[in-house]
Amino acid sequence: MNALYAVIIIVVMAFAAMYGYKIFLETKEDISEDIESPKAQAAFDEIEQRYPSIFDGAIAFVFFLIWIFVIVSGFIRDSHPVLFGVSLIVIMFIIIGGMFIGNFYEETFNDSELIEVVDYFPITNWILTNMMIIGIIFGFSALIAAFAAGLRQ
Repeated sequence: MNALYAVIIIVVMAFAAMYGYKIFLETKEDISEDIESPKAQAAFDEIEQRYPSIFDGAIAFVFFLIWIFVIVSGFIRDSHPVLFGVSLIVIMFIIIGGMFIGNFYEETFNDSELIEVVDYFPITNWILTNMMIIGIIFGFSALIAAFAAGLRQ
């Protein structure tokens, strides 16, 4: 179940960052016209340059932290070995959900208005494009950790 939460958190963060940058690019000219100080303009230009790399790196950082959390929570959780079969079924739903999320992402961000934003977020683009594979990796990492914790008992 933690793998499902991980996928949802990553997708929501990625969509928020990309749509936020799209809105930033649309309002950039209006804001630049209202800035009178050269210092403020320089700060605004620096924000424009750093926004994609900061949020792209943040999404990659959260991705790896959540992956570690999924593995550790699999070790910590005490469950009956019969639930391993139930976990396999839940993982299948996560993989199917990852497929749908990846397809939704590709259809949404291949739109002519949103395609310009994707180039600024290469890590996020890779994560969301390969969401099914990531669901498989998260799910089986959690299963292996849970199975190892079951052997520990």
